[in-house]
Amino acid sequence: MAGCLGCGEGGNVSPDSVRRWTEKLSNMLLSSTARRKFHDYLESRDLEQGQSLLEFWEKCDSFLDQAESHSQEWSPEGKARSNTMKQEAQLITEFADSNINFDPAQMQALYAAVESGDKQTVMTAISEAKKSAAEMLEEEGYQEFCRYLLRGQGMLKDKC
Repeated sequence: MAGCLGCGEGGNVSPDSVRRWTEKLSNMLLSSTARRKFHDYLESRDLEQGQSLLEFWEKCDSFLDQAESHSQEWSPEGKARSNTMKQEAQLITEFADSNINFDPAQMQALYAAVESGDKQTVMTAISEAKKSAAEMLEEEGYQEFCRYLLRGQGMLKDKC
């Protein structure tokens, strides 16, 4: 296919996709294909912090999607699912504590939110942590990934 960039497993990437993904980080994060390509890029260059940030972002994203779609299950009637969601939030917090370079205040906010057990408090803290991880990704591999994609398409400009 002319004009496509082969990025390993999963086939080629069209110039339109490259433009969209390199325009801003959020566009790349919203595409599962782009995230897979980004992960492969980070892994191939041993950018472990970037890999951890991306994994954390994905864990937060999945948790928030599940929490929003199962709102009734945070109530006493949905106690089993509520406990599962609390356990998932705890695992996300522990992953952050072990793998993400958040400052102590961010970690305290996550731990306090999970300890509260309040759905909205937990979702807000995880959403904020997800945003922080995305901001950190800007400096932990995304800029290089953009240059890699743009170079592969012959479109290298100072977009990233």
